[in-house]
Amino acid sequence: MCTTELNESSTASHDKKSVSAESNAEIPISLDLEKIPAVVVMADQEAKDKYTFLQACGFNTMMMFGTGPFISIPYCIHATSPSGPQALIGYAIAAFGCACDSLIWGELGSRFPLSGGSLVYLRKLYGEENWGRLASFLYVWQFWITGPAEIASGFIAIAEYLAYIHGDSSYLTASCTAASLLMITICLLYRRIDDIGRMTLVLWAVTIFAITFTIIAGFINFDHENLKLPSDAFDNTGRFVMSLSAACRFAIYDFTGYYDVCSMGAEVENPRKTIPGSCIITCLVVLVVFFATYIAVLGYLPWYGEEGFIQQLENGEVYIMGDFYDKMLGRGFAVFFVLIVCITIFGSVFSMITGMQYLPVRAAEDGIFFSWFGAKSEKHQGLPYNSLLTIGLLSFFWCWFSLETVIAALTVMLVLVQFIGQSVGILVYRYAGVMKEEDPEAWKMPWFPYPAILQLMVFSFIYVTSDNYVISGGEPMIELSLAFILLGCGLYLAIAHNSSEWPFNNASLSVNVAIEEARISCVVGCTPIGVSQSFDTKGSSVTDNVIFARRSLDDTTPKARAFE
Repeated sequence: MCTTELNESSTASHDKKSVSAESNAEIPISLDLEKIPAVVVMADQEAKDKYTFLQACGFNTMMMFGTGPFISIPYCIHATSPSGPQALIGYAIAAFGCACDSLIWGELGSRFPLSGGSLVYLRKLYGEENWGRLASFLYVWQFWITGPAEIASGFIAIAEYLAYIHGDSSYLTASCTAASLLMITICLLYRRIDDIGRMTLVLWAVTIFAITFTIIAGFINFDHENLKLPSDAFDNTGRFVMSLSAACRFAIYDFTGYYDVCSMGAEVENPRKTIPGSCIITCLVVLVVFFATYIAVLGYLPWYGEEGFIQQLENGEVYIMGDFYDKMLGRGFAVFFVLIVCITIFGSVFSMITGMQYLPVRAAEDGIFFSWFGAKSEKHQGLPYNSLLTIGLLSFFWCWFSLETVIAALTVMLVLVQFIGQSVGILVYRYAGVMKEEDPEAWKMPWFPYPAILQLMVFSFIYVTSDNYVISGGEPMIELSLAFILLGCGLYLAIAHNSSEWPFNNASLSVNVAIEEARISCVVGCTPIGVSQSFDTKGSSVTDNVIFARRSLDDTTPKARAFE
């Protein structure tokens, strides 16, 4: 059993009194993990309140399947210039990049098994007390676009599919349907963790059935003529290469999700092994399944001509699986399968929000973002209600945009900040001296650094060939993403200056390092260690740091209680 003791020079007993200090005072902070009440709760937490390996794979798989081929096939095939099955080349490029990326996620999840995902990883990779603070802040900053946009995209897709049943594909009906489904999902998430885990497995089973049945049905009725390429597919090489980026973006939209469990790392059983195993296995298996799904659907349902699904997409009819089974087995079965697809997408979005709601909490605990987001419910096993409701509100906003706009916005930002940020970060961490000592317990990616370099090449290609106004005269996706990042940098500097944080602080070290070591130790087994740090600071910031130390140890898991 683990406990804690804060030196009496920094806190008195376990009350909530603030601490004042002289200018440039040196405050010794000593952490003995054998006496931390919050850690005691974590060590004693029953396994039933942690997500298992199977549930972790379920979260990852559902997020990928739901925001996968059932939504993207017509958009991806239509993306290249000219439209056609050659878009699968771009799909394959993105798949290769994601396979390399899964190795990066596996190593990061094993090295830093804490809730928060990229928020934690970017800060660790670039340095906790300097550039890592900016990197993690920018991740949270872009999250308020990419997270809600990805959630909304699933509900928009459900609304488009339901139009096959009720026949009304108008903008107002689709948007109202998407927004209503979002509100229902937020209510469902006010459940116990073990309830959510069981619900995940049920939805996962429905997802596997839908994908498997589609692959079998498509190959049984396969017609290779449907895979023929347009006669001018490769006439303009430059145009074709540039248009591959659009196909890649839809592929990235499909594949995102194999790392979903990383957002809830502290809530996972044996995270050192569960996280890399679930990320890599889920990614590789689903990549194969997605290609099989694309080929099965394209091999049966024509993409070209007046009756092809490309023309239907241009007419605003975006329910390809309804058309697939309508042609094969009639409208009755098609309606049934459309409902199955809607359940699959719903399961994906459900999984997505379950993981995302912990990210702002982690940011608040680390002092990266506003503390208001760190509030947790006592009634619902530590549910982060402020975070969940804010995500829901912003997702509601995105429900009123078209699916293509939503996907374009979220993928460009994700590629720049998350994927490129982490591949560069792991290289910086390993080679630039950020890693102080090797962690013998952590899983390491094989063939390093080649997977990271290949991932960086693929995602850099996807980003620089995205729509832009300056060079190609298209939609200003690159320009807007860079402007948003620069705005985030400015906001960070303003907040950092106001709170005397890096790069405006005079502190040499912060207690944060000791807290992080304590948290990781507790998550992976609560091994007692001794940590001693001291820091220089001024005035009231001493109080802030000590209170932050107490808050970081508070509510580390859903059943943890306040450190008092």
